Amino acid sequence: MIRMLGTFFDETIQGRVGGSVMALLPDISLNPELDVLGFYVPFSFFIVTLGFMLAWALAWAMDRLGLTRFVWHPPLFLFAMMVGCSAGLGLLLFPR
Repeated sequence: MIRMLGTFFDETIQGRVGGSVMALLPDISLNPELDVLGFYVPFSFFIVTLGFMLAWALAWAMDRLGLTRFVWHPPLFLFAMMVGCSAGLGLLLFPR
């Protein structure tokens, strides 16, 4: 089902823009590990790191706007945002 949704998404984007969004990203579909200074690092490491940074930036912005006063447990909320951001980025950027 996920592959069907990806195909639908690519066809929809190609119909609107004239090209695939995935064409803008490097082709890592056959090699989900990236070579960083001689070490093979899994793709999920980058997704979790980016998800944590995005969640931290969102929590900082919420704190500056005073929205964290409505949060019952801020560390738990940050962890939930990190999981959600990582999952969203993983679904968006996962190599096919």
